[in-house]
Order: sequence, then structure tokens, then C-alpha cells
Amino acid sequence: MARRSGQRGEGKAGCIFWVAVLLITVLACWKLIPVKINNAELVDYITEVAQFQSQSKTQAQIADLIIARAMELNIPVTKENLVVVRTGERIRVTLDYVHPVRFPGYTYNWHFHHELDRPIFIT
Repeated sequence: MARRSGQRGEGKAGCIFWVAVLLITVLACWKLIPVKINNAELVDYITEVAQFQSQSKTQAQIADLIIARAMELNIPVTKENLVVVRTGERIRVTLDYVHPVRFPGYTYNWHFHHELDRPIFIT
């Protein structure tokens, strides 16, 4: 059987490409996943406050609670981004904000919009 000594199969371009893709994916996950988790925690907190604390607090106090929790989670929420309306036995919370995620050489502005319309539970 003849032996092929001229071919060794050295191709490093594919390996370098896939390592670069892997590094970019890890960086994106490293930056984006904490933002998404903090956003989910804020939405859960808004739901809890709207349902269980809204009977004893004013609209301004509820907005202050939500903004304080957003500051703890490093979420850029201000009074201009947040609308709290109580009507009868219902509460409506609207939150609309942009969270900038900084990558090397690029900033992604992630837009979040949440609307919550729930009954007020009297405990």
C-alpha cells in the first residue's frame, strides 16, 4: 500500500475561528444573563408589591419602593420610566426603560417594557 507523506492535515484556521466564536458567545452570556436575571427579579418584585402592599400605600410610595429595588439591582429606572395608577380595586404599573450593555467597542441598548394590571388583595 502506498503511503502519502505529503499530506499532514494541518488546518488551524478552523480551530481559531471556532475558539473565537466560543469566546464571543461566552462574553455575550457573561454580559447579558445578569441583566436578564435582574430584570426578572424586578418584575417579580413589582408583582408582589402591586398585589400585596398596594392597599396600604399610595401610588407615590409604591413607585418609590419599585425605584429603590431597581437601584439595588443596578437597573436604570427613574420616575419618568414608571407609571403607577390605582383605580378602585385594581392597580396598573407600566415600566419602560433601556438598559445599556457595554461590550468592547459596542454598546447594546436593551429595551424592556412591562405592563402589570392586577387586583389589589386585601389581607
